[in-house]
Amino acid sequence: YNVTVHPLWRWEVKSANTINFKKIGRFGDTVKFRDLPNDLRTREIAELYGADPEAVAGSGVVVCGSTGEVSNDKALGEQFNLQSNSPDTSNRDEYNQQKAGVWYNIALSANDQLRQRAAWALSQILVVVPDGINAVDKTEIYLNYYDIFVRHAFGNYLDILKETSFSPLMAEHLSFLDSKSHAYIFDRENKRVAFADENFAREVMQLFSVGLNRLNDDGTPKLDSNGQPLQVYTNDDIMSFARAWTGFRRQAARGNVEEDRIGSTDNRLDPMNIEKEWRDRFPKSDLIGGYIGDRYPLCADLPAKMFLRKGSTYRLLGGNPLPELMPERDTFYKSDTKRLVLNATTSSLYNELSNGEAYRALVTLQSSHPCSGEECLVDTVRVVKVDDVYYEYRQAPCVQQAFYNGAKKIERRWRHYRGTICANPALPHAGEACCDEMDRHQVSTASRNYVYENERMTYATAEERCGGNLCEFRHVVEPDGNYRKTHYHWTNIDCFIQAKVDSEGMVAIVHDAPNLNTLPLHISEESLNYFSVYWDSGIYPAVSNNCGYGACKALQNEEACVCQAYVENSQVFADASISSVDDIIASLKVGHADPRLYDDGLYVEAYHSDSQGRAFITYTKGGTFDEDTVFKVIDDKGRTQYLKNVISTVKLQGWTAPPMIIEGEAQETYGYTVENSNRATPAGSGQFVDANGGRVPGAYIDWKVDAPVAGQYKLRIKYAHNDADSDRPQNISVNGITVDSSFGFPIPTSDWTFFRYSKYLTVTLNAGNNTIRTKGIEVGDDNAPNFDHMRIEGLTTNTSYSFPNPPHFMGLIKDEWPYGIGETNLRDAQYETDAVLEHYFYDDNVAPFLCIRFIQRFGVSNPSPRYVRECSLAFKSGLYSSGGETFGSGKYGDLKAAFAAVILDREATSVILDVDPSSGSLREPLLKVVSLMRSMNYTKKPNEPVIDLWKLQDRFGQAPFEFPTVFSFFLPEYIPPAGPAQVTSLTAPESGLVDLPKTLELINGMFSLIKYGLSDCLDYSGKDYGLGRWFGFGGCQDDGGYERAAGFLNFIPSGVTISEEIDELSTLLTAGRLSSRSKQIIEDAIINDPDAPLTSGERLRLAQQLIVTSGEFHSTTTSKPDLNNTRGSSGSGSGSGSISTDYKAIVYVYLAGGCDSYNMLAPHTCPSTGLWEKYVAIRENVALFKNTTDPSEENILEIPANNAEQPCDSFGIHSRLPILKSLYDQNEALFVANAGVLAKPVDVSNYKGETPVQLFAHNAMTKESGTIDVYEEIKGTGVLGRLSAAVNNKDFTSGAFSISGNQIALIGQPGQATPLIALSYRGLSEFNPLPSAQNMTDFIKDVNGATLPTSSFMSETWSSELFDSLVTHDLLYNALQNTSVTATFPGGSFADQMKMVTRLMQTRHVRDSDFDLFYVSTNGYDTHSSVKVNLEARFDTVNAALESFIEELKNLNLWDNVVIAQFSEFARTLNPNSGAGTDHAWGGNHFVAGGKVNGGKVIGHYPDEFVTGLSDLALSRGRMIPTTPWDATWQGICEWIGLTDEEIDDVLPMRGNFDPNSLFDEATLFKP
Repeated sequence: YNVTVHPLWRWEVKSANTINFKKIGRFGDTVKFRDLPNDLRTREIAELYGADPEAVAGSGVVVCGSTGEVSNDKALGEQFNLQSNSPDTSNRDEYNQQKAGVWYNIALSANDQLRQRAAWALSQILVVVPDGINAVDKTEIYLNYYDIFVRHAFGNYLDILKETSFSPLMAEHLSFLDSKSHAYIFDRENKRVAFADENFAREVMQLFSVGLNRLNDDGTPKLDSNGQPLQVYTNDDIMSFARAWTGFRRQAARGNVEEDRIGSTDNRLDPMNIEKEWRDRFPKSDLIGGYIGDRYPLCADLPAKMFLRKGSTYRLLGGNPLPELMPERDTFYKSDTKRLVLNATTSSLYNELSNGEAYRALVTLQSSHPCSGEECLVDTVRVVKVDDVYYEYRQAPCVQQAFYNGAKKIERRWRHYRGTICANPALPHAGEACCDEMDRHQVSTASRNYVYENERMTYATAEERCGGNLCEFRHVVEPDGNYRKTHYHWTNIDCFIQAKVDSEGMVAIVHDAPNLNTLPLHISEESLNYFSVYWDSGIYPAVSNNCGYGACKALQNEEACVCQAYVENSQVFADASISSVDDIIASLKVGHADPRLYDDGLYVEAYHSDSQGRAFITYTKGGTFDEDTVFKVIDDKGRTQYLKNVISTVKLQGWTAPPMIIEGEAQETYGYTVENSNRATPAGSGQFVDANGGRVPGAYIDWKVDAPVAGQYKLRIKYAHNDADSDRPQNISVNGITVDSSFGFPIPTSDWTFFRYSKYLTVTLNAGNNTIRTKGIEVGDDNAPNFDHMRIEGLTTNTSYSFPNPPHFMGLIKDEWPYGIGETNLRDAQYETDAVLEHYFYDDNVAPFLCIRFIQRFGVSNPSPRYVRECSLAFKSGLYSSGGETFGSGKYGDLKAAFAAVILDREATSVILDVDPSSGSLREPLLKVVSLMRSMNYTKKPNEPVIDLWKLQDRFGQAPFEFPTVFSFFLPEYIPPAGPAQVTSLTAPESGLVDLPKTLELINGMFSLIKYGLSDCLDYSGKDYGLGRWFGFGGCQDDGGYERAAGFLNFIPSGVTISEEIDELSTLLTAGRLSSRSKQIIEDAIINDPDAPLTSGERLRLAQQLIVTSGEFHSTTTSKPDLNNTRGSSGSGSGSGSISTDYKAIVYVYLAGGCDSYNMLAPHTCPSTGLWEKYVAIRENVALFKNTTDPSEENILEIPANNAEQPCDSFGIHSRLPILKSLYDQNEALFVANAGVLAKPVDVSNYKGETPVQLFAHNAMTKESGTIDVYEEIKGTGVLGRLSAAVNNKDFTSGAFSISGNQIALIGQPGQATPLIALSYRGLSEFNPLPSAQNMTDFIKDVNGATLPTSSFMSETWSSELFDSLVTHDLLYNALQNTSVTATFPGGSFADQMKMVTRLMQTRHVRDSDFDLFYVSTNGYDTHSSVKVNLEARFDTVNAALESFIEELKNLNLWDNVVIAQFSEFARTLNPNSGAGTDHAWGGNHFVAGGKVNGGKVIGHYPDEFVTGLSDLALSRGRMIPTTPWDATWQGICEWIGLTDEEIDDVLPMRGNFDPNSLFDEATLFKP
């Protein structure tokens, strides 16, 4: 129809916001009526399309309540707004605040506070970020997610891990929603190469379970031989696990939930479904040198008729006979379908399922049953009928092995249909197709003999059903001609499993089935479905060693080899004399079903113990200890495991010469014609040699064979004939010598265009050209069959390559039209997902990793190893005892035991530790506010039942549900930028939110709460200081009236004197830790107030305000005042000179999340290297466009490389960054190509050992981008901070400002570098504009005065930051008020940050600064999905901000004084994932700009190849190893500043590891 073909991703990406169309399927798909969205599943639709009316239950839709849902209590009134199709009744902010309002009410009034506190801690570990979800203003979905933590707070962590992993919020946030396997994309989108989204696979390990580095039970790191931390996983592990997170999609929308339903099928509430066809089917390596599925029983080893054995489960389907876990055709619903009906009289299985007609939703067989009637005839069941209801059999979890011997080919009902595949004859994966292969009529139409429709059976059962007669049929049909009852069917044709090996040793499965043109892509030689294997001796065939020194077949179009494979099983233990149960577990990877499930007498049970006295049991067949022996052991996590005494090894074989296909139509013939047929190879455009021409006497074909070596070869010919009387023999000669004078083709193919292979013939060939002639020996019609091709190969040779046989859950037999016939099913996808989650959960790292985080959230930032170990042991054992009480269930992963260990340990309860300076923690900002409200008896006003603290995340960086990133509010490893904690390298996670604007905003908010109640007071100069919002009318009076508030602090002290009141407040607000000096300062402030005597209310409110500024309130430990000294500001003094005559500034621009910088700077014109074409090939649907017929589609701006060493004459800047092109053209911007963090130069052969960094992890790489000090030679410092120290040490003055929170890049050596000042892009608010006492700021400074060295580091961290913030505020507040900006900046936080930089530059004279450092950032670059759309929006933001920033610098005459250096933690994969996004990579491109920048060129080394195996810098999926270290750029900037080589060595401690010529000098980066 001349219709443009568009791949499926265009719909998925471009229709994301459509409201008028629902994607139901592709043109020609059959869609189950029951799978339609609710609003399409109507009686009218059923009638229109002939769906069975029984499938429509009335005219309505039954919906269920959500977990924990209760009915509304009308007596409480209407408090919350619900989003629906109706017009909104609130604004977006109000909707967004509702979920927080619920949290506040519970936090202040719930009776189960410990549970709520634990839930809050858990929610900060398993984070979802509303900004990553296209529903930030919803309420119910977030509360539902949070309820997971409330519900399981004292349950088991595995339940939390599973429920959060199936949460649609988690999937949307971490972008594995709708992720699809490579196989699915490759098959459905014209062989487009895309891979599974890696986002969740990374974060579920790094943040939710095992962490980055291997830990001992006490939380200390495990080290390698070089003293470096051992990493838990590599990026190869992430790629492997990412494949396990394919197929997840939201359930259809339903009623009774908060959701916009116009055209929407969103369901962000209920657990996700798994779309089986999207799921990756192949083996997945684990974290401990094995595979997901290790130690699970082999499906092939399950007892015969497992469906009758004890422990088997059945799910009630009700009146619907269609299974839910297994694929089945819709037609199975029809009333005339032949089903397996259990006999109510004779079947004991019937009795247990029927249960006296009291049918149960889930039945687990309590005993094994004898078979009855038809049950005895079948290998397995799918659905059984019990009376008038149906039960689906759910087979127990088991795995298949990727490689096996004796495979048989199975076919769909027509042999020319795509779907030919190898199958394990021991598994019930196909049906029977009865035919005598010598009878052409039976070969043409095979018959059936089944017990129930779509019955699956083993090969042996199929043979038995057919009386031994199976064949390579033409097609299968029912006697009544009904094709609905056919599926996959066994043939008697041998099939072979091969291994395809890539340049990194990854393996893909290839099926060598004798019908190659109908082979599915996912098991063809084109397959890229690679998985890791563990090569014995670490060697494997690769193109680099000529594919095993010529043994294996080299593929022409990719760096891969194909080898033959066979499986060898060998016994592991010779007897039961075993030293350790752990040796059994470590050595045996193949699981087994409980031997007691098998027939009585098959196994002999024996009891043993190892050398440590640990018991184990052996089960031997007939008492013989061999590879069939089964061990029963209990591991250290309490799991019972049955392990088979066998190791299964895949051994590779090659050929003396690899297989070749010689097409008949390309050969020299006499007396033959060439015809077309889509049944000849290649599919759809093949040709063959027609035998009709063979009636000519002496007709022949000369097959030309170019043999790579001389020797023996095996050949077979693919032929077709439908002759009943003759096998049409041929005389076969080689180079004129007859080798077989009557080579026959006895088996008919039933049609002259249905082809099959002949038997093998061994021939001897010369090296080089050979002629094999096939010549008919009969005359006339019987002269010859039709010939398609000849396959010829050398003899099989053994190799030294081998690896353990990988298991997998998912069946490789995929669904093909008419669907419902494959073995890829939901059941196994669920089992595999459970296995993956359990693999994370049972990893030894989980307990210490989580315990450190639990302890930190409960008030100890630096727990001792002993404390962590106690928690770890409680988590692992599931028990904790204290004070005569025992907590926990005794099961691994019990959170009640773990939290009991956290809360009741002596390190958490000992008062003595309050005076330990390294103990305790800073408190979370939100918990401080809640603590103030709870301890001071917050009371709601009438008609204000909801407690609504308004948008606290904008005030001090923390609010319920408002997580800024997946890393939560705090980094567990965060070290403060200054103070004793920094000096001692102690972590203080909460100090990440202790900076100038957040500190003063928090104090202002609490002051307002104390003085005016929960309101927006004080609305001073247009600024809301209060923690609430405007609830009504009324003024802001500090008189105890609270008329404007929704509620107030209603605490009434019981003390009589001021001192007693302060003591009581100290007890409630600081747990009695307030120092005597602070108490005295507060009492003096009250007594000596000019308005004294104050009223009781006034003095209470003043005391409360001063106490909530103290270090004791903000930490959990005790402060020790220094009575002999006063605190001074930690800021540096003014300098007296200047490095140069001009002020200079560095603006560090950070694109957070990992910018896809190969779409920021792409190849353009590359005639000598073809790099543009390589770029397009690997980037596929995320590539930039150029030279399109429609210029409006072009999104690349060409720039000349101006560097002969680059692989391109020109490059292209993303079209949304025209400012960079303009600067580049004016020689004021340059690009640095393929740069990144490096410890030393590396390539693919050594990068893992020589780069001691957790590559590809956001937090680790963000840290490295800021420190540029991999080996931590100057620990706890950043590159800008060290640069500041170098400038200050020259007796000059520098400023260090972050407009993006506390950043390690700006932290320098204590006492040398300028302390980091973190400011908000909003500027500075006035502090305490209406103080409750004169000189109140001085009292606050005194309360936070100097402390002794033995004082609490945490308290000191708060007090020093508050003191410095007040001093800095005094300096900057008025200075900033006196600045002006003439350029027009766009809206948005990044533009506001850049604007703030220009305002701070204007204060340089007030600050007497010679040199300033600025840090700004913008996020959103973690583009795991829709990278092109997201980059366009992000680059628009950056471009607009840069344009205004540069304009303003020019207005200030500072453009020549400033350098802008842009960085991002890493680049992204050049190859996209299935969500049109890209994943974490390494080397990338960044820009440097400024008036003095020597621009207009691309420096560094842009890659000239992107594909693994073709470049020693290319890792998987186009992850590029950097060739230029970030040190290179910084060296040139340091020289521009005026630093000497010695000083630069202090700033860049790693630069000596690189060739000086690879680092940029000042002349390279800057103009004279």
